[in-house]
Amino acid sequence: MNSTKGNLPVIDRIWGLEEMILGERTFKSEKGSFTLYLEVDGHARMKVDCNRAHGSYRLRNNSLSFGPLAMTMAYCGDGSLHDQFLQLIEATHSYEVKDDRLILISLDGRLIFFPLG
Repeated sequence: MNSTKGNLPVIDRIWGLEEMILGERTFKSEKGSFTLYLEVDGHARMKVDCNRAHGSYRLRNNSLSFGPLAMTMAYCGDGSLHDQFLQLIEATHSYEVKDDRLILISLDGRLIFFPLG
């Protein structure tokens, strides 16, 4: 069953990272560098810069959390934001959909995604 907030399905849709807010810092993402796909069966798949990650997630009402992630460990370069992205994904506790954006919320910051497909 697709979970929806607003008019957008959250599950079974590819989300591309638009912006990452970590504390006082805001980072813009290159289109397609970071993606998130929440499968109907509770599995999450991610493109994390030059790496891929997958694991489980739990979605209930406004609550969203991710289980342990398995990930490739290629070196993506000195300017990569993959560590910051993973820090925020792993600390996610809730989400909201606002203005066609999926916003993952943690105590450390926010990940703001737009629909890719």
